[in-house]
Amino acid sequence: MRRTALADIRDALESLEIPRDRVVFIHSGMIKFGLLEGGSAGLLDVLRDVLGPDATLVMPAFTLSFGRSRVWHAADSKSEMGVFTEFFRTQPGVKRNIHPFHSVCAQGPLADAVVAGLCPSSFGPGSAYDRLYDLDALNLSIGTEFVGGATYLHMGEERARVPYRFMKEFPGEVRDATGGLIDMTFTMYARTMTDEYEYDTDWSLWWDELTEHGCFRTADLKGAMFCLSEIKKTLGVFETLILADPFRHARAFPRPAA
Repeated sequence: MRRTALADIRDALESLEIPRDRVVFIHSGMIKFGLLEGGSAGLLDVLRDVLGPDATLVMPAFTLSFGRSRVWHAADSKSEMGVFTEFFRTQPGVKRNIHPFHSVCAQGPLADAVVAGLCPSSFGPGSAYDRLYDLDALNLSIGTEFVGGATYLHMGEERARVPYRFMKEFPGEVRDATGGLIDMTFTMYARTMTDEYEYDTDWSLWWDELTEHGCFRTADLKGAMFCLSEIKKTLGVFETLILADPFRHARAFPRPAA
């Protein structure tokens, strides 16, 4: 089995020259590291050290299974975004915002600012992603590719009201960290899908185009990618391009016959 030393993780992170003591949204994929020295606790220690003592760490705690279960509890619903995000969710002092699909967890000086408030949509005004934008947060992906490592771009799709998505309501039971019932119907800006066709986006083309605009800094650790971007800057480029051509990299594909 492949083994990865924490010193190698640190070297990859430091090569990105990440500004210290910022709000940093972290996506992770642990599989490519194999047996990681120190496990999740070791990785979290390295991140805190590299990012600075006054950094605010934010991680996804998404629960896309809400579309089926229609039950979500802030205190109990586990993150479905990998073992490291679930480990982070359960750490002392970590706070979680309220959204049954796209919640995030945060720890640090600006954690309250990240998770405060309620927004019915995943990426709309007042959402955690909107707050990350206002806080000029960085986006850091560790061991994950562009797909799955830059979910903030969906915020650009929602803000641009792209025509290949629509706002879909998902009523259900949503409770806060104390067990209180949230009186709100939550939504997702879902891909348009009919009996004949469905829309999908070729994110590899977006990766190429945003890379050409200098939006990413990357490092490689034996095939595992590390990627840093500025959320506000990258969204600015993305929204300019997608407003000019909403179907820039989105296409309708026929659905297979039943």
